[in-house]
Amino acid sequence: MAIDEKDRHTLYQLALFQSVALGEYYGASTVGEFKSHGDFGMGIFEGVNGELVMLDGVVYQALHDGSVICPPDDTPIPYGNAAFFEADIDCGNITAGSMDELAEILDRYVNENGRNQFYFAKVAGHFSHVTVRSELKQEEPYRMLNIALRTDQRKYEYEDIDGTIIGLYCPDYMQSMNAPGWHFHFVSYDGTKAGHMTEAAPSVCRAELNRMSRFTVDIPDTDSFNRRDLGKDLMSAIREAESGTFKE
Repeated sequence: MAIDEKDRHTLYQLALFQSVALGEYYGASTVGEFKSHGDFGMGIFEGVNGELVMLDGVVYQALHDGSVICPPDDTPIPYGNAAFFEADIDCGNITAGSMDELAEILDRYVNENGRNQFYFAKVAGHFSHVTVRSELKQEEPYRMLNIALRTDQRKYEYEDIDGTIIGLYCPDYMQSMNAPGWHFHFVSYDGTKAGHMTEAAPSVCRAELNRMSRFTVDIPDTDSFNRRDLGKDLMSAIREAESGTFKE
């Protein structure tokens, strides 16, 4: 499929991360439709039934038991971000002892190239350690995401693993539509291990960034979405959900 030049620099978003944080887990699109907006990305599935990772046009569903499947195109999804990945910035070979160190390395390139733009990061190679999480499928009435994850997230740790990080950077001004800063997902080269990444130590990896100056969003037009109070300050709840660590 020929990709228009502007589409190579467009970040597509389905729904809002804030609506997901409030418990809006109803399908607003499908895997097939999502793939029409990019070949690289991340998201979740209806009912938070696993984490979505898209690499090279293949969508992976990382389930709560640690297994990974490729779902059919009619599988519903409530939220996600996608783009047609094209490396604009070559960060070269990198090594980091933690996910925080990795974010610091990538931030240098973001700051050099404009921190108010969007970036997808592809970090591929060998990792000495990776921790990913998924979660149990939620049942109605849906709870807020950070509340659900306190009991229903499941973490998996892997040592000496080859794979790819899919990283999304959103500028600070996106705090009412997404989570500012970096958000990371992971999939192993063999496609058998994946999920939302909460820790990693890249040991021999190559990092590339796709810089995006165009943003488009599809807003669900459903009774459930339209009733949500999206004026709330949700950043504390979002930080809990992102990190997988929770206040007592």
